[in-house]
Amino acid sequence: MKIRTFAIIGALVAAPPTVFAQANGNDGTAGSAGDGDRAQSYTRLLFSDLDKNRDGQIDKIEGAKLEPSLVKKMDTNADGKVSQAEFDQYQAATSGSKVPSSK
Repeated sequence: MKIRTFAIIGALVAAPPTVFAQANGNDGTAGSAGDGDRAQSYTRLLFSDLDKNRDGQIDKIEGAKLEPSLVKKMDTNADGKVSQAEFDQYQAATSGSKVPSSK
């Protein structure tokens, strides 16, 4: 379980500037319509893996596995929790892609 968590955290920190930008066509290529959907699905998967109690928030306990400065950057309303919307906004900002719509 720890290995999976560290792999996801590594993907969260390292992948957005490359993976998300490429999936959304921001790497100088056209990108296909389905690529943005894949990036959004990947973001949702990362969030759901961190949100262990499935309340739609990454709280302090769940966020303890992340770098504290990263959680602070994502928590834009400073309530001590990272919502799906804040998580999506962070991913979009670090990748140069559009913020996924809530579904």
